[in-house]
Amino acid sequence: MSIRNSIFMTLLAAALLTACDNIPVSDRTTPLDASSFKKPVVVVDFTGVDCTNCPKAAKVLSSMHSIMGDKIIGIAMYPDCSFNHHATFDLKCPESTEYYKAFGDLSKIVLPSGMVDFVQYKTQYIFDYTLWNSAVLERTTQDTPIEVSLTVTKETKGDTTNLNIASKVTAQSAVSGSTALILWLVEDGIVGYQNDGGAPRNDYVHNHVLRTAINGLWGESISLSATDTVTKTLSYEVKNDKWKLENCSVVGVVINTNTKEIITVGMAKVQ
Repeated sequence: MSIRNSIFMTLLAAALLTACDNIPVSDRTTPLDASSFKKPVVVVDFTGVDCTNCPKAAKVLSSMHSIMGDKIIGIAMYPDCSFNHHATFDLKCPESTEYYKAFGDLSKIVLPSGMVDFVQYKTQYIFDYTLWNSAVLERTTQDTPIEVSLTVTKETKGDTTNLNIASKVTAQSAVSGSTALILWLVEDGIVGYQNDGGAPRNDYVHNHVLRTAINGLWGESISLSATDTVTKTLSYEVKNDKWKLENCSVVGVVINTNTKEIITVGMAKVQ
């Protein structure tokens, strides 16, 4: 099926069997016209290795990516909660915990859940994964006044590697409010433990896992006006045995510093 034609994103399949009864079907599967994809969208997947339904959310995100390509960027965040206290396999990230606390109540955490572009959907910032489809559609059809491009190269020195990150942020039109650039390091292809629908397994592949916020939780302020281009360079040192850098990418997120809304996003593999 050509993505130039109207596509019905039937993403939820088995996930619908366990979905909440009060979520209308019209919100779960929404028709998408690929020609309307404009703004790249970030889907934050709050997840856990001992969360039985979390692999279903991962499949939803994977299906969305297969249709939307680089117009959707998923970030799997493993916050510090009971779902991520496995004795031998740890994907927790301090920043993941802090992002959840910034938008929700960690003491009442429900997984799988997530956010789209750090904005509210139906009055909630963090919501059930069966609503991601509709929330993404609302965002990707919007215009964005900013573009982000990144290049990431690595330079190994002894037991450490420097990631040299060049960021270019370009305003296509007037930008309202102050902005900041957050740089996330994410890793794909992490093989390890996952409770998959009640069946514990050690061969599950975890993708787009947030490892760290390279330049801080809320990034670095940037000053943009219409048709401006801001370039920044940064070097980040990593121990060689910490992560598999050949499986890593850097995600550059531009936010409104007051509302925390994600305005746009770009991504580049570590080369």
